[in-house]
Amino acid sequence: MTTGKDERSLSVSAVVKQKDNYVFVIREPDLWEKDADGRIILPFGTIESRIRKGEDAAAALERKFREETGADVKILNSQTSHFIYNGAVDEVSVTAKSNRPLFIYKNEEEKKKKYSYVFSFLATADNIETVLPRRKPAIILMNKKLLNKAVKGKLSLRELKARGGKIISNMELPEDAVLAPTPAPRGIYLCGGNCR
Repeated sequence: MTTGKDERSLSVSAVVKQKDNYVFVIREPDLWEKDADGRIILPFGTIESRIRKGEDAAAALERKFREETGADVKILNSQTSHFIYNGAVDEVSVTAKSNRPLFIYKNEEEKKKKYSYVFSFLATADNIETVLPRRKPAIILMNKKLLNKAVKGKLSLRELKARGGKIISNMELPEDAVLAPTPAPRGIYLCGGNCR
């Protein structure tokens, strides 16, 4: 897959589900912008972490989730794993502990010979409503319908709350702020039908 001269960066992310909701974090305020109507755009995404030397993917995810939210996460077994390279998806068999990731992404910067592998898991977390985020401005819980609306950039915090979604924040957030997924290749957006 790579030569001996490349630099490899291993990361892990998770699609975390609690009951009927998916759990996301809002990114830091220095990443916030405004839309044409002057409303703040709140970028959200999955919890991600670099995998430290000597650490497996599952342990890295458990550590990062606890650091960011104060809650524990449990990785669920998935039926298939995928390797994504230059937009193509091929099934592979890669394990972290006894669990198989949903996806493995490989991002390649040709000139720098840098490779980034991202292991993405389906996970579950209990009692997330009882904790405050530790390193991010807020934790969001939303079902599939709300997520689909947010992905299109049409979901405000006010509507999220009115339609049964939850936001747990350690700071005041404007009700008319609009949620928008972060433009990254390693979130929920490539999960398709596997995000159950």
